[in-house]
Amino acid sequence: MKKINGILAGAFAALAISLLAGCGSTKVSNNVSSTPEESVVVDWQGRTLGGPVAPTWLAQWTNNDFAAVKKSLNLKESDVVKIVQMNAATQAVAQSLARTDVAAQLASGLQQTVLTEAGSGINDEGQREAVDRAARAAKAKISGFTEVAGFWQKTRATAANGEQTVEYIQWVAFSSTKENWERICKIYLGEIAGANGLTTDTQKKI
Repeated sequence: MKKINGILAGAFAALAISLLAGCGSTKVSNNVSSTPEESVVVDWQGRTLGGPVAPTWLAQWTNNDFAAVKKSLNLKESDVVKIVQMNAATQAVAQSLARTDVAAQLASGLQQTVLTEAGSGINDEGQREAVDRAARAAKAKISGFTEVAGFWQKTRATAANGEQTVEYIQWVAFSSTKENWERICKIYLGEIAGANGLTTDTQKKI
């Protein structure tokens, strides 16, 4: 495990960017037209108080301006941010799904990034497979993330046959300190390096 910090640095650098990607294919919309032939936003959080159809941090997220997102949310540049997006028939369900899905998304993202970073330095196919098995078997214990912002939109889509579908989109932003995320990465990498079937050389590379 002598090179654990090298793998950790690569994993952290990649995830610091990818964790802002969110999930789902629907992006925040500013379309408030009532034209029935298109998907439109018919309600949103804070509308009755004159609030915008999308907050600044959410608009910045859609533009991949990650530094601006952190600034808008009053976070440190080194902080890790995860924005989760969920769609559901009701706002309450969409919010609940977004709040409970963050740990699973973080764990999945960490697993894939570590597989890429660790596997790239291992030439032996058998050892690469062993690392792959170990990484998939190890459980990343996600903790220390705090909800820092949230927003919802209610949309209405009209199909070609005229059928209308109402859906709620919920975005929730979570943040953690860099130190906390590095701790999670170190524990996860430690479990992989200690798995059966790895040679001493492979363990050193991890």
